[in-house]
This record gives sequence, C-alpha cells and structure tokens, in this order.
Amino acid sequence: MGVRDWFGLGDESKLAQAAGAGDLSLVTSLLATGVNANGICLGVPALYKAVVANHAAIARLLVEAGANPDSPTWTKAVPLVAAVIRGHTSCAALLIEAGASLDVLDRRGDSPLYIAADGGYADIVRLLVLGHANVNLCNATGQSPLFTAALHGYTAIVQDLLAADANYDCANQLGQTPLLAAAMAGRKEVVALLLLAGAKIDHCNDFGHSAVFLAVYKGHVDVVAQLVAASANVNLANDEGCTPLFIAAKRGLRDAVKLLLDAGASTHLSDKSQNTPLLMAANGGYTEIVSLLIAAKADVNQPNQSKDTPLIWAADRGHAPVVQCLLAAKVNANHCNTAGRSALLVAARGGHVPVVELLLVVTADINKADINGETAIYTAARRGHVAVVKLLVAAGANTHLPDKVNPLTIARQNGHHTTVRALLTAQKAQLSALKPPVLCLVKLGRGRYGDVWKSSYLGHTVAIKTMYPSNDAAFLSTLDRAQQLDCPHLARYHGIVHSANGTHRVAIEYVDGGSVRDYLVKLQRRERTSTSTVAVAVAAARGLAALHTAGLEHGRFTASNIFLSTTAVAKLTDYCLDDASLWARTSAPEVLAGSSPTSAADIYAFGLFLVEMETRQAPFPELHDIDVMAGVKQACVQIDPKRRPTAADVLQCLESNAKLAM
Repeated sequence: MGVRDWFGLGDESKLAQAAGAGDLSLVTSLLATGVNANGICLGVPALYKAVVANHAAIARLLVEAGANPDSPTWTKAVPLVAAVIRGHTSCAALLIEAGASLDVLDRRGDSPLYIAADGGYADIVRLLVLGHANVNLCNATGQSPLFTAALHGYTAIVQDLLAADANYDCANQLGQTPLLAAAMAGRKEVVALLLLAGAKIDHCNDFGHSAVFLAVYKGHVDVVAQLVAASANVNLANDEGCTPLFIAAKRGLRDAVKLLLDAGASTHLSDKSQNTPLLMAANGGYTEIVSLLIAAKADVNQPNQSKDTPLIWAADRGHAPVVQCLLAAKVNANHCNTAGRSALLVAARGGHVPVVELLLVVTADINKADINGETAIYTAARRGHVAVVKLLVAAGANTHLPDKVNPLTIARQNGHHTTVRALLTAQKAQLSALKPPVLCLVKLGRGRYGDVWKSSYLGHTVAIKTMYPSNDAAFLSTLDRAQQLDCPHLARYHGIVHSANGTHRVAIEYVDGGSVRDYLVKLQRRERTSTSTVAVAVAAARGLAALHTAGLEHGRFTASNIFLSTTAVAKLTDYCLDDASLWARTSAPEVLAGSSPTSAADIYAFGLFLVEMETRQAPFPELHDIDVMAGVKQACVQIDPKRRPTAADVLQCLESNAKLAM
C-alpha cells in the first residue's frame, strides 16, 4: 500500500470507503480489478469499516478476497471487537468462521466474550463459546464473562457459560464472585443457577460481605429467602462486625428480619461499636422489628460502647411506640449512658411529650442528672419545651436547683417566656399528680404546641392535641360549650383526656379525608377529585354558622383547619382552641390591630378562604362555582366589620347558588 492509499487517495482507499458506505457494486468492481482486500483509508482497514457499518455481505466478499480478519486499525482495534461491541451477530459469525482471534483484548482489557456477555448478546456469546473462546479470561479488574452476565441477570448467557465449564467461583480484584454479584443485584434466577452449579454460598468478598449480606443490604428479600433456603450462614459478619440481621434491622426490612431469625440469626452479635440489631431497629423507629427481636430473646438492656441502650436511642428520636414496646419487655428505664443521660432526659431534651409521659408512668427517675449536673427539666426548659416542663413539674421534678442548672434561670436567659410562667406557677403552688396518658398510636404531624397523635378514646378514633392556654378558666369554659355542639360539619370534641399544671390534651374527632389545603394542592396539580369546591364551601359555611349561632367564634379559620369527610363533605376543626394566635394571612385587620376575635373576623377569614378556593382551579372548573364564590368573597373581606355578612347570610347565598348549579 502506498502513501496515497493511506491518506485516502488511491484505489485501496476507495475500497475501504466503499466498504464503509455499503457500496457492494463498487467493492465488487475494485476487488475484480485486483485491488488488495486489506486496503486501508486513513489507518482503518476496509473490513473494519464494513463490520462497523454492519455490511455483512461486503465483509464476506473482503474475507473471501483474502482480507485479514484480525487486521487492526491504527488504534489497534480489531474487526471482531467492533462487531461484538455493536451486537452485529452476522459479522461476528463471519469473522469467527474466518479464524479471527477470539481472545484478543480491547484497549480496556476486555475480551470479545466478556464484551458480549456484558452487553447481553446471547447469540454472539454462543458463537464464541462454540468457537472455543476462553470462558474464564478476565479483564483488568479480574471480572470474568460469567461475573458480568450474572450481575446483569442475563440468564441464558449464564447457562451457556456454565455449560462451557466457566469458573463459577472466580472472584474479581475485590473478592466478588458471580454469586455475590447476582445476589447484590437481586438476580433471583441467576442465583438459582449458580447455587445449582455448586457456587460457594458462604464466600465473602474482601470487605467480609457474603451473598446474604449483600442481598439484605440491597433489600432483595426474595433473594435472602432463596439463600436462607439453601442453608447460607446467616451469622457471617463483615469487617465492621455487621451481620445480615444487623443490616436488616437498621434498614427496617421486617420480612428479611423474620427470615433471618427463623434461620437462626443471632440477636446478640454486635458491630465494632457494640451496636446490636435491636439498637438499630429502635433507633429507626421500627416497632414491628423491635417486637420480633424481643420475641427472639434479644437483650433489651444490651448497651453499645457509649452505654446507650435501645430505650435511650428510641426516646432520643421520639419513637413512642418503640419505647412502649421496650417498657413492656421490662427494660431498665433508669439506665444512663456514658454522658450520664437517661431515656427520660434525652426525651425531655427533644421535646417528645408522649415518650416523656410513658417514662413517667413507669416511674423513671425524674431528677437524675447527667455528668454536667443537668436534669430532664433543665434541658427541657433550656430548649423551651413547655409541655414537657409542665409534665415534669406535675410529676414532681425539682425546680429548686443551683443557678448553673436551674430550669427557671436558663428559661429566662433563652427568652422562653411561657416556660418561665409555668415554672413560676410550679414554685408557688402544689401541683396535681400526673395521670396515666392516653395511648398514642400513630403520629399525624406536629402542631403549634407539640406532636398530634391518632388514638382511641371512649370508643372513638380521635386526634390528640396538646394545648396550654394563657387563660385556663376561659379555655375550659369555651371548650365545655363547644362540646355541646351537634353539627355534622364540626369535628366533635370528646373532652380533655389529660391535664397537668394548665397543660391539656384534647381528644378531637379524627376526620379521615385530609385537609382542604391538601385538596387545593391536588386541584392546583390538576388531579381529579370527587368533591365540588362549592360543596366544600357550603359545608364550611354550615359549620361556621353553627358556631356563630351558639355564640362562639372559630378564631383560626383557615383551609388547614377544614378537613374533608366521607360522611359530611367537610368538617371544621381546631375551633375555639387558641385564644392568643395571630395568623397574619387570615386574621382580620381589626384583630391584627389588637381587637379580640369576633364572628366578623371569622367572616373575613372565610372570605380569604374563598379566595384560596377560587385561585386553585380544578382540571375542569365549573365557571358557575367560581362566580358564586367570587361574589361572596367580596362581601366577606370588607374592611369595615359591620359591612360583612353573617355566617348565616354566607350559607344561604352559597346553598341557593349550589342548588341552581345542580
């Protein structure tokens, strides 16, 4: 070949160009005139160009004319590798038939068989295996064709490689075998094939990870079950001392925990920091897993290096159901960690009222101090957790402590005025004893004064909210009047379930449909809903009218305090509960200026509520609905309270227009 051909100016160069372009006629003509079949254009042979473009007929002509099947490009790339990378089966078959080298490596050190297995090209893998390619030839990282096929879950390729005696225990540079790769990737069918072939089920990689460990780590519970059924050792720990059970408990994989326990997993094995599976489950708030581990004889008092126990971690995170589960198992409620902190102290520090209540019921040491002399009431006062402070005071916490750890002093320093008032009251009067708390089942969210819990009270499903009004007598009087109301559009108040030092936990009817604020978000996202906006507005107006007829004001009328109901369209909640809140976005101008909330102020808030209803349109909005609400809205948001309609007026207008729309 001359210089002209190499640079694309001679006949050999024309041959290479024609081969790449798929010009069968020109290739045939040039070969007939005696042009060398190994012709090159700019360093790329004609055969390589034909293979890359998948022109199998031209490639065959070139091979039959004497083209070298292993002729490389100037970058050392060969035709077979090019064909395999692109999945060009016909070209690959032709080159194999022509005697191309089957074990040549590309620039990354991958063989054609590895490339085919990695790409999932089962037909090419079969051709290479039949051509006697080395099935155990590994790449630069030590990965074999079987490894990459197992990792990707290419079952047919795995079967062909195993049938060709591929080494199923061949490990890469990190000690990973095909079985570990398949287990980690959740390839259940491949795992079955490898186990059937005799792969070592308990082999661990360089980090100490077994197949069971990796399956648990990635959450592949079905593979865990498969390996457990094949008698895998479930107690093998990695280099950090973590067992599969430890990982399952930490990640909240209940089904995996049950499988491992049934297979004999030890609940006592700990990691290098002496953390146990029970500690990890308690930390994550996984109550069901905690129960499973306790039933399997896990030591509920086993501490870690810092002497933290499952109870301390659960209390610190506010996981009340887990705390209750541990207390039922007779855990030591007064154990302290190396910092001298008990479960009660860390719960008080976090403001976790339900946990504090549970610990007080089992007579946790209320005045126990940590290594700095700080008690539960001090740390709660420092952070302004007034509800916790009131509970601790009612249970007999000592408030007369040195200035360095005095709760009143620190509350004043940090500006927690409500906490200061509570502590001053505690020091002046004999406080009532703590009553057993209502069991809090499910956390619904966090209110202004603490967590809101779903519970059961007197046979009713209720939401438990914590209140500490500034005027206790007025609050109790208003609440008593509110309890007498009987309106389907008002969430019923079932009473006070617990009181201590001016703190009240109120049981309110649990409404199951979510707030109207959430409903409006759905409308904004154009999600379909079955509830009309006018129907919601009518229901809200009926509830407000019932309040005003009884001489009561809502005081906090917002879309967040209206809940959709499967029985009554919508219900108002949180009415009459807060006599001191100012909600800048929904409060009437006169209230923001300092006047007390009135029914007229409620009407102003109702008008703003209609604005919100109007501006978050449904996917197919009814123009009539928007017109109705727009008119009422303008009347409600008058600056002069005397010009606003009454709730009864609003209700009459909405109901009459709603009937016209039906």
